[in-house]
Parts: sequence; C-alpha cells; structure tokens
Amino acid sequence: TSLPVPEVSVAVIQLLKAGKAKEVSYNALASHIISEDGDNPEVGEAREVFDLPVVKPSWVILSVQCGTLLPYPFFLSGGGGKG
Repeated sequence: TSLPVPEVSVAVIQLLKAGKAKEVSYNALASHIISEDGDNPEVGEAREVFDLPVVKPSWVILSVQCGTLLPYPFFLSGGGGKG
C-alpha cells in the first residue's frame, strides 16, 4: 500500500503499520494508493504509471474494524479506478 503523506491521518497510518503494511514511495511493492484526493495530479500520475486503485482512508479503517479486506471499489477516491 502506498501512502501519500501527510494527507493520510496518523490513525490510518498506525492501523496500516499494525497490520504489517509498509510506507513506500510509489513502486512495485504497493497494492493500493490511499488518498482522500484521488484527483490530485501526483496521485493520478502514480495511478496511471503503476495501475493501482486509489482508495479512501476509510477503506483501511473499516477493513480493520471488520477484520477483513473489504472490496475496494466501494472506497475509490475521485477517479480512483485502476488504469
């Protein structure tokens, strides 16, 4: 998972790290981009280059609360679809 920081709240980052997520700059290790602003040019560029879905931080919070990864299409941010 890729985190555009400081846009993502500290609470979301702590939840991700507790679940063994790694904070990375956009690269091949990322599975999702987490951002409230999926229309941000930097986020859009990463989405296009790496073909990753852009999801809202609420996806992380609710997935942790439910104890499972929720389907991300319900949490797409802006133009957050893949490719």
